[in-house]
Amino acid sequence: MNRDILRLALPNIVANVSIPLLGIVDIVLVGHMEAVYFIGALALGTMVFNFLYLGLNFLAMGTTGLTAQAFGAQDSTEMTRVLERALLLAFTLGGMLVILQPLLSLLIFSWVEASPEVLLHHAQKYFHIRIWAAPATLGLMAV
Repeated sequence: MNRDILRLALPNIVANVSIPLLGIVDIVLVGHMEAVYFIGALALGTMVFNFLYLGLNFLAMGTTGLTAQAFGAQDSTEMTRVLERALLLAFTLGGMLVILQPLLSLLIFSWVEASPEVLLHHAQKYFHIRIWAAPATLGLMAV
């Protein structure tokens, strides 16, 4: 394999793998708790965030293409501008998600069917805690 391609692709691969890993780590930790509905709530919450971040994946893919063009043109100023614009957009969207979390929670969890223990208590709590990581997660996608 061409080492230059691997050197350029490896950070993108790591960034794309790191987001679902958070949900996996959460499941490993919650798996040691006494009730099974904790795992159901975590699985539901992880599914919600994977779906939400999949819709915002344009931050990663759009930034990658624009950065590659600037890199090919050896324009380091444009590479910096692309990163700055992507981070500004990521933090703005992440902040909006945090601000709109009550509305998002109501909308998202009205579409999902689960037991009251899972849905009403624990999945929504997980959502309201993890949504605070949205600006950082979207920033990671932009980087």
